[in-house]
Amino acid sequence: MLTTKLMRNISNFATLAMNHLAAPFMYSAAQGALTQLYANTAPEIEDLGTQYFVPWARPGVPAEAALRIEAQDAMANWFDAQIARLAQK
Repeated sequence: MLTTKLMRNISNFATLAMNHLAAPFMYSAAQGALTQLYANTAPEIEDLGTQYFVPWARPGVPAEAALRIEAQDAMANWFDAQIARLAQK
C-alpha cells in the first residue's frame, strides 16, 4: 500500500481508521513510482527487452493469468468502458 492523497475526501470512518492504522506499514508515493520510473528511464534496461519488473525495480515473473491474451483484452475493454463512462459525465 502507498501513502497518497487519493482517499483524502473519504468520510467513511472505517476506511480512515484502517488507513491510519496501516500507515506505519505503507510505502511512500515516491517508492511506489520507483519501479515504473526505473523501467522507463534506466539506460541499462535497453538490453533487457520486454523484461517484467516488480517492486522495487527488480526483474520478476508475471502471474500466469497476466500472460493470457483473453485476460489482457478483457482488462483493456473494461478500462475503455470506464473511460467512456467518465467522459460522458
